[in-house]
Amino acid sequence: RERSIVIDHQTGAKVASLQLGAGSLKGWKKKVATVAKKSSRLRLCIAAAFAAPVLRPLGIDSFGLNLYGETSTGKSSCLVAAASASGLIGDRGLPGWADSGPAIEQLMVGHRDGLLPLDETGDGEEKMPLAKKARLLAYAISRNRPRNLDKGYEKGSNLPTGDSRNIVLSSSERALGSVAVAEGTPRLGGEEVRLIDVPATDANSQGIFDGSLKAKKGRSPAEQGKRTVDNLRKDAVINQGFALDKFLRKYTKDPGALLVLK
Repeated sequence: RERSIVIDHQTGAKVASLQLGAGSLKGWKKKVATVAKKSSRLRLCIAAAFAAPVLRPLGIDSFGLNLYGETSTGKSSCLVAAASASGLIGDRGLPGWADSGPAIEQLMVGHRDGLLPLDETGDGEEKMPLAKKARLLAYAISRNRPRNLDKGYEKGSNLPTGDSRNIVLSSSERALGSVAVAEGTPRLGGEEVRLIDVPATDANSQGIFDGSLKAKKGRSPAEQGKRTVDNLRKDAVINQGFALDKFLRKYTKDPGALLVLK
């Protein structure tokens, strides 16, 4: 019996792209996954894309990871690589940070049971400080569902009402904890465990890559790192959407393969 899935285009939820690129699963493995072997940060973010759909059956709540570090180190490329597994890179790139509670909830419901990569944390800081945006996001993550609002307001504003499970990925130049302290509003314990700061680099890394990359003749390690990141982003778009599709097809054939937590 055939079944169809209908997306309500009138919903307020910002529905995920879920696109298939022009490439293939083989291309994703070769051009994206193989590069990730050189970076623990890339592997962490890609793992989040595969873990997000199984949070609900495992009884695990939503959470987020924020990669922080200096600009041009490849942080956003980690988000792009992770998004490529699910097919979340739209014509305008990754979703941007929202600057209100309802807008954040719309994004989370639209990416329900999946990864939510949020690019450009600093965008719109003239309207809302980053520390406040991060706090709104952390609270939205902790609820796993939109707030209970007046039904008439929900209907009139076209707000989503379903619950969600998400792993949120973001990036920033400074740790969100440091940003909050600098602005005089230290993060609460619930924020720190729901939206976790992760350093994008360390003293021995070449940007997001562990250790120094082997540079081709005529290139410095830094130039090689930039070239590798540029190629990764291009290949992520071309080969997006195939990896998670394959994973979920296998999972639905044997859902009991998951260890269900009691």
